[in-house]
Amino acid sequence: EVHWLAGDVIRRRVEDLPTDPAALIARLRHEAQAEAGEIPLPAATLQLIAEDLRSPVASPRLRQALYEATKLVPGIRSFGARTDAEGRDGFAVGVSGLGPDGKAQFALIFDPETARPLATEEISPTGAGVGPTIRRVTTYLEAPDASYLVYRIPAEETKL
Repeated sequence: EVHWLAGDVIRRRVEDLPTDPAALIARLRHEAQAEAGEIPLPAATLQLIAEDLRSPVASPRLRQALYEATKLVPGIRSFGARTDAEGRDGFAVGVSGLGPDGKAQFALIFDPETARPLATEEISPTGAGVGPTIRRVTTYLEAPDASYLVYRIPAEETKL
């Protein structure tokens, strides 16, 4: 379970992010590169996007820029419609080719009506007719406020 602390450091970092998608992704890629370790840069960047999207101090303009920024990162692609662990329908973007076998995925699932993040998932395929194995799921069950309702993902972007 994750609880947000309204600490000044977290608040300042998110409030200082640019709302221009190109400038935002340049900053996030720089941060991801510094923190990525063994995680591929697209996955580390998507993790930062997910963290910032769920921040209670992120403005609607920043949330829109974060969503738009996912389209600017080579390696992040649409996974299309996906249902989260709570049974909520969403739209997923993510990165493939992770893990020791190079077959795992990291996905960020959005609500297509509000752009609110619903969950992140790490999934590994399994063999011989067995479905994928979910390695880790983070599910977001409540929004800190109603500001998510200000930005709606365009319908044509949620179709395969």
